[in-house]
Amino acid sequence: MKILGTGCGYNKHRRNNPKDVIIGLDKSKIPCVDMVWDLEKTRLPFRKNEFDVVYASHVLEHVQNVTNLIKGIHRTLKPRGKFFITVPHFSWNFAFWGLSHIYYFGIHSLDPLIENQEFTWVGYSFSIKTPLFKLIKKRIETSKLWFFIEKFANKFPDIYEKIGLKCIFPASCIHFELEA
Repeated sequence: MKILGTGCGYNKHRRNNPKDVIIGLDKSKIPCVDMVWDLEKTRLPFRKNEFDVVYASHVLEHVQNVTNLIKGIHRTLKPRGKFFITVPHFSWNFAFWGLSHIYYFGIHSLDPLIENQEFTWVGYSFSIKTPLFKLIKKRIETSKLWFFIEKFANKFPDIYEKIGLKCIFPASCIHFELEA
């Protein structure tokens, strides 16, 4: 498999199979980075349908034009390729620490890019005509001490985000698994 780790930093994805090719991409040249690239400036420097898997762990919240980046990742994924995303949940206080976080994510933030996900905003409801991804899984993560809240948040994500539970028991992050 060919795997891309965007914004990998010091945590480049590890090989599960010795035949895997893993490329670590980041804007800083540090030990785990194979290719220095600024995700803000230009499109990804890879061919169409090049990767089987792309990881974006704590990256999307830092990118100004996140939709263009996601479209670029979709372009580089093979058909049925997997895109694994982890972003801080908007209820987590660390989501607002530091000036580098531009976006704040909730459970429905990526819905306009996912098939069969209806997007509702101020009384208007629509779904995207040509979605980029199929949703495999989305999961809210909370503190391990609040496992019962995490279970509730994942069973009833809309209720969790819309009522005060998110304020009392904030989620740390959201994991998305998407398929091109």
